[in-house]
Amino acid sequence: MPACIPFLLPIGSASGEAGGNPIDGIVRLLSSAKPTHISALAGKPEEEMIARLKQAGFTAAAPDLQLSTIAQQSGKGNRALVSTLSKMESK
Repeated sequence: MPACIPFLLPIGSASGEAGGNPIDGIVRLLSSAKPTHISALAGKPEEEMIARLKQAGFTAAAPDLQLSTIAQQSGKGNRALVSTLSKMESK
């Protein structure tokens, strides 16, 4: 489940140094991924992940786009996208 990622990865500041808000690092990390990466972590088919993103208002969701691009083209922010992902159940 994507919600477990914060506990698995050491995250530093934007400059790569230790410290800073780890949530910002997690949002950056997840936002750079594509739906296929997140669907693999969640144990769901990519098509289902894209359909759920579209249902949540991320209308630009497509397999070849980074999540940050999907959020931007859908008129939403990266934090909103990560919030949506965290509410999805894993298998």
